[in-house]
Amino acid sequence: MIFENLKVIGGILMSRFLGVAAVQRQAFEANADKNITEIENTIDMLSLEYPWLDLIVFPECTIQGLAPELKDIAEPIPGLSTQRLAKKAAEVKKWIVPGSMIELEDDKVYNTIPVFSPEGELVTKYRKMNPFSPMEASEPGNSFTVFDIPNIGRLGILNCYDLCFPEMSRTLVSMGAEVIIHPSFAPSGFRDCEWLNRRTMAMLNQVYLIGAGSCGVHGGCPTAGHSMIVDPEGVILQEAGDTPAIQTEMLDLDKVTLVREIGYKGAIPMLKHLNYFAHQWPVYGNQIATSPYIKSLDSPLNIWTELNKN
Repeated sequence: MIFENLKVIGGILMSRFLGVAAVQRQAFEANADKNITEIENTIDMLSLEYPWLDLIVFPECTIQGLAPELKDIAEPIPGLSTQRLAKKAAEVKKWIVPGSMIELEDDKVYNTIPVFSPEGELVTKYRKMNPFSPMEASEPGNSFTVFDIPNIGRLGILNCYDLCFPEMSRTLVSMGAEVIIHPSFAPSGFRDCEWLNRRTMAMLNQVYLIGAGSCGVHGGCPTAGHSMIVDPEGVILQEAGDTPAIQTEMLDLDKVTLVREIGYKGAIPMLKHLNYFAHQWPVYGNQIATSPYIKSLDSPLNIWTELNKN
């Protein structure tokens, strides 16, 4: 989206807006056709009511639902379900992250999040790296996933339990992510853990976090609900309750640039201090915690010079 009357703060042009919607829903059990029909209808409604949206995100396990035996509902990617979702993304010309689905490949099942572009292209997919074993009988993925929305920014993906591993959020940030998409299907007893992790990972990594969760009871399991959108300082912009909900928000990705430049509350630039102190970390094999992206943040605090001129 293109906006007029752009602001300049400390020499930084605040212009990279991302219109997002997080959908909280209760999936139908073991029924891909019924779930995708509801997903399609929701996408149509959101596209009509909120034409400024760029990205729509759904919860984990929302495409097929769940079943006692995951292989009974698993399907390949690409396949029939992804073909329908790709077609819908192209119809509405939006980025669609339709939550996760049970993927079948070489007789193994994965908990996989596909990503569709406004052209209907399956641009990438992310296989959950940390299935909640032994409850979740899927294979772990082995690679991190980021993707770019042209002229706006880079987004990374984590799936539910992945957020409990802080190394994963930091890895996505080291790859340049300014937004973390976090679909989830969390039992209601884990609500406080998920609430805290979403705020903490957003604040410590100075990223936006879009948390789209499941609600209601699925397969006898009450789920957590309370989807939320969090800003780069850990402030909750929106939080849902226990029932189906839709959250829409306009994210200014240049706020990520600003917060990383001047720090949390204008005082704590965590990412930049990774370079400033350049410690070696035993937990990472005595390697310096850096990356090409992190090293790019190692410039002086030029913003203060700009502000002091006024």
